[in-house]
Amino acid sequence: MYYRFVPGFWTRYIVLCSRTFKNVSRDRSLFLAQTLVAMGMSVALGGIFWQLNNAIDGTQNRLGVLFFSCIFFSLMSMSSLGILVNDRGLYLRERDAGYYTPLPYLASQVVCDLVPMRVLPPIFFGSILYYMIGLNPDLYRFMFCIMTLVITNLAATTLCFLISATVQTHAQANLVASLWFIYCFLFGGLFYNSETTNSHGINNTVYSSFVHYAFEALCVNEFVGLTLWFNPVGYSYVPTAHAFSSLMAACRSVCLFVCYS
Repeated sequence: MYYRFVPGFWTRYIVLCSRTFKNVSRDRSLFLAQTLVAMGMSVALGGIFWQLNNAIDGTQNRLGVLFFSCIFFSLMSMSSLGILVNDRGLYLRERDAGYYTPLPYLASQVVCDLVPMRVLPPIFFGSILYYMIGLNPDLYRFMFCIMTLVITNLAATTLCFLISATVQTHAQANLVASLWFIYCFLFGGLFYNSETTNSHGINNTVYSSFVHYAFEALCVNEFVGLTLWFNPVGYSYVPTAHAFSSLMAACRSVCLFVCYS
């Protein structure tokens, strides 16, 4: 009697991961470009924002560089838009032939793209930039900042995967992703203050932006306990510990951020 061997999930997953890693190793240009661009940008930003002070202009520059980091890794993730679009024909043929199911294919694509392309560049970027611009020197705050940048890149990449899986061409994926990222940047926390309007519908839109969670976590991590040099005549230095309640707010943002991604 003839029995057909049906491989399990892990067998299919390992085979697909092996094939994808071989394809990536044959063409290292994208990985090298992602890494070199992240490191080059961190050096450039470190030179521009070298050792920020605690005055008002230094605070403004801190907010700017933190928000720019969120924008940078959101846009860097758009290089993943072509993965599912370009391989759709191959995937449909192999799926119809019964080689694998959608779940192991998606898991292999996510792991093989996220680990080398979306985890290592933010680590290099944050490690170079953090102390060059003089952010909070505590080690646990440095680690928290790195973790937030990594999650930002992962969240943006998963959104790109979702978009590329629902459109037909690479051009359509670029258009939809660009519009969605513009929306997320607008309600990310720097350009729009949700407390300036009484419309709850508009105010609640900030919670649909993953940049909002990332920027809030980075700001709380940086500004809790920081003393600003705001000293007009007749006033003392103003500590900012009360402006951001505690690091628990940053942890809350990161938890919501993970759920979003």
